[in-house]
Amino acid sequence: MLHALLSRGPGGTARRLLVTVLAAALTVSVAWAGAVIAPAPDIDAAVGTASGALDAFEVVDDAPLGAGQLLVGAAKVSLYPDPEGMAATFPGATWLQGEENAAACTTLSESFFTESLGDPEHPAHLATATASPWPENPDCLYQGGFGIGPVNPILDWDRAPGDPGYVADDDPETGYGLFARTIVLSDGDDTAVVTVIDAEGFLYEYANKCVPSQLPVGCGSREIAERLGGELDIDPSAFVIASTHSHASVDLLGGWGYVPDWYFNQAYGAIEQSIREAHANMVPAHVEVGEERARRFNSERRDTYRSAEEQQLAWLRAVDAEDGDVIATVGAYAAHPTSFGNFEATAHADWVGVFTRRLEDRFGGMGMHLMTGLGNMTNRSGRTGSTALADLIPAVGEGHVLTTTDVRSTATIWQQPVTNAPLNALGLPGFFDRTFVPTPATIRTGKTPETAPCLSASPTSVELQASAIRIGEDFALSAAPGEVFANLTNTVKERSPALVTMPLGQANDALGYMPQQFELNEANMQGAGFVAGGVLVVNYEDSYAVDRCTGDMVLESTIAMLGEL
Repeated sequence: MLHALLSRGPGGTARRLLVTVLAAALTVSVAWAGAVIAPAPDIDAAVGTASGALDAFEVVDDAPLGAGQLLVGAAKVSLYPDPEGMAATFPGATWLQGEENAAACTTLSESFFTESLGDPEHPAHLATATASPWPENPDCLYQGGFGIGPVNPILDWDRAPGDPGYVADDDPETGYGLFARTIVLSDGDDTAVVTVIDAEGFLYEYANKCVPSQLPVGCGSREIAERLGGELDIDPSAFVIASTHSHASVDLLGGWGYVPDWYFNQAYGAIEQSIREAHANMVPAHVEVGEERARRFNSERRDTYRSAEEQQLAWLRAVDAEDGDVIATVGAYAAHPTSFGNFEATAHADWVGVFTRRLEDRFGGMGMHLMTGLGNMTNRSGRTGSTALADLIPAVGEGHVLTTTDVRSTATIWQQPVTNAPLNALGLPGFFDRTFVPTPATIRTGKTPETAPCLSASPTSVELQASAIRIGEDFALSAAPGEVFANLTNTVKERSPALVTMPLGQANDALGYMPQQFELNEANMQGAGFVAGGVLVVNYEDSYAVDRCTGDMVLESTIAMLGEL
């Protein structure tokens, strides 16, 4: 059973009914769009606690959207493994957990990959592989992000209230849980959906996990956006399904063993459920945004050159226009979530879980964190130091209140050449369960593509998407399909016409590191980082980059889209 965990308090049903009526009215007539029902929020009237929201914002009772309002809903669904609940669809569903099963969950070092390339029997195994070519136990869950292959089995879970077996304690490092979280924002005509899951990543599309009897063909972020977009009348370009990239969380990519079919279906269902519930929960709300200096919480980590950190914590908060309750508070910051390591084989949301819990404790509603330019950023606040990061977000009403709230979105899709030979070898047979195709592709991109291009071509390619969302004049969000670097996200913020911009990474895909051409060593890109865990070569991230021009293509596409919106 999926555990939906979001309380909207008494009167939620009545408000949802009201919103349904309002949404219908808004689609029939545009008259409401110009109706000034309440004066613009007075942010100077803010007080220091979440309970002061009524003083900070004008409350609108039983009225359609007024100036500066959006329809906003939020929901979160637990990702705690539930093999019993999935057994009806997957007979025999099993999760091997506990130290007694450590030996049963096959582990191997990343040298398996390099050694197996020379094994004459291995190519035959790859050619016949279906769900997973890794030699792992199909009843085990694995953590993603450490090395390559099934290295770290998940034998326990950091449980949150509502998860089976949860026990309250005073340990500041436990009790955060892992979730799929969604916030939906609509102007009554157009809608944006932003989802983030506590997982290493979630792909644009899957090559082998989409068993037709259980899941639709494609069964990744693109398929969810297209199907739910058609059902809920939302432009697919307005869906963002991102991941926190916690390395102590479950692997959903296939690069670290693989995930059993029953759990992949459960995680997929949790994403969909969180979207549906957030959409159903929408109520009229005021939205405020801001950006706080957060220099001390991250640091760059490249070995051959120094780079500038992304130093701002961008945030967004939605406050119910009827009762003044906080619906959700969203933060966006760049720092690799590796503080907890493998956490004694326990799945954990890392510092992101600490951050989101702190937001919920301070403000109420749902807390949420979105990764930005994390590719070359390391967390330096420790396991629980992100509590102080969350405390940088000011009290309700002290941000910049959006007074223009029209929602727009767009996406750019292209065939990206795959020039990284080892990743190509991983992708085609399904080690990473992403669709790589033997179709030639060429791209020419860059700041001045005619005179100083980043030019790349390959007989193998992969379809990538970058997207962007604008809300009014003052807020923007972009989505990049992998681990983009801080230079890229800093540049997006600089070039964005919006006052506050969240340039997300690991969003709608999770296809490796995406530095720009000038940041990448092409020799390292051809597998050197796979050797001995990458310790014998600098800038191991290069070995996990699909192509030298991917970052440049993402950057130029994002700048163009934000300009168009």
